[in-house]
Amino acid sequence: MTAIDRVKKSRGINELAEQIEPLAQSMATLADEARQVMSQTQQASEAQAAEWLKAQRQTGAAWVELAKELREVAAEVSSAAQSARSASRGWHWKLWLTVMLASMMPTVVLLIASLLLLDLTPLTTEDGSIWLRLVAR
Repeated sequence: MTAIDRVKKSRGINELAEQIEPLAQSMATLADEARQVMSQTQQASEAQAAEWLKAQRQTGAAWVELAKELREVAAEVSSAAQSARSASRGWHWKLWLTVMLASMMPTVVLLIASLLLLDLTPLTTEDGSIWLRLVAR
């Protein structure tokens, strides 16, 4: 038989009070325990919220620091690229001159060698033109 069934069957006020008093005490105890559990839950929730907020702030600070470092790296890369462009402009004409000299050098060497190895004698024609005659030595 449950406590509520006993209250329904009680006949007098004293008997009803005796039946209700344990129920009231149980309910008061239960309310106190519920209040205590809710308080603990509230404290745990607030502690967790504080930890979460702290973690979010740390993460935000880390992102800000990373963004600063990325800006610095980007500036360095940009500076290096600009230096490379400037250097390539300065070397462009030097490279062109070197290639021209290197390609003309064999021709000049062969011409000088042929002039040194062959005897050049001037030859005048009837109309007055002057020709160089190449004669092998």
